[in-house]
Amino acid sequence: MLNPSSIVRFFIGTMFIAACGANDQNRQQNSDRSINVGRPAISAAAPDSGSVQLNAPYPPSPVQTPLVPPPGAAMSLADMTGYTFQLALDNEFVYWAEYTRGNGLWRVPRSGGAKQQIASVNPYARGVVADKTHVYFTSDAQADGLGGPPVLYRVGKSGGPVELVAREVQSGHLATDGQRVFWLSNTGLFSIEGAQPATLIANVHGSNIVYDRGRLFYHRDKTIYRLPLGSGKEVKVADTEAIFREMAVDSDFVYWSESGPLEMPPPPKCRPGIPCAMPSAVPRMPNGIIKRASLADGSITTLATKQDNVGEVAVDNTHVYWASSEAVVRVNKLGGPAQVVHAFQGRGAPHPMSISSNLLYFAAGGTVYVRSVD
Repeated sequence: MLNPSSIVRFFIGTMFIAACGANDQNRQQNSDRSINVGRPAISAAAPDSGSVQLNAPYPPSPVQTPLVPPPGAAMSLADMTGYTFQLALDNEFVYWAEYTRGNGLWRVPRSGGAKQQIASVNPYARGVVADKTHVYFTSDAQADGLGGPPVLYRVGKSGGPVELVAREVQSGHLATDGQRVFWLSNTGLFSIEGAQPATLIANVHGSNIVYDRGRLFYHRDKTIYRLPLGSGKEVKVADTEAIFREMAVDSDFVYWSESGPLEMPPPPKCRPGIPCAMPSAVPRMPNGIIKRASLADGSITTLATKQDNVGEVAVDNTHVYWASSEAVVRVNKLGGPAQVVHAFQGRGAPHPMSISSNLLYFAAGGTVYVRSVD
């Protein structure tokens, strides 16, 4: 049975696919490869040129200083032709996977410049992270075009051959500590460093995986858990309510967003003799909440309420950031009023966000942005 969070994610994804007209289904064939994923070896498929177009690696370029916008301004880094669910950063590039058939995996220099396509994937790509050598990304459908559970791929950061790492992954998010990449499936929590995946803990499932300081955090059945790496034992952090969306972690707290129930917008106010606007058929979630839980004692604090269509969450040293309808919003970790960091005025709600060295990276309305924060 689907939980409310899954229903909301399906609804949002379905609206976007319909808007893009991305409803065609291709059938592709694969060659076979055997990959050990920390349990009995499975038969995995190496995608052929019909499903994943392999780009020749880009030549290395000198490392440049990241682009820093003026205070209070956001600068465009790249345009997208599809939606994206997660941004990944390293010292040189921003990476993202576009949730549109054939658009695949991209990167753009943090210093500014032309975007580069690393791989073109027919199934819809979602989560993405980068370790030292590779970019990992998930796809909503198997590369053979027959549907089924999501799969995990990786490709060199500059492009090249695409490898199938694992099947049956939870497709929303991936996590990394810079050395290893972590993911959840219906049968356990897994990692990979180098060539061989390994099982960290078996017989668990969940979503929204996040790494921080030697710990993995994930959500399951209205509860947030943490797994200290090497312990093999998960620890309950906090219970959640309403519809859990996204989370972020620092040294002392875990922060997350919850959506209220779906509501239809009120009908337009009409005046006699004046043509009346058509009522909106798109439901809203106007009662979102931002919360935090102490990693020391599990106590929960509400930081913001009545937020419209809350989503992605990120943290820096002083603030908690989240995506709301057509805006990036933040609140001080110590409490206080919510502040709009950047508004879009009809450009579409920002979804993925990532923070590095007082630079906030986010995507909204078909554009990847960078903004200075203090």
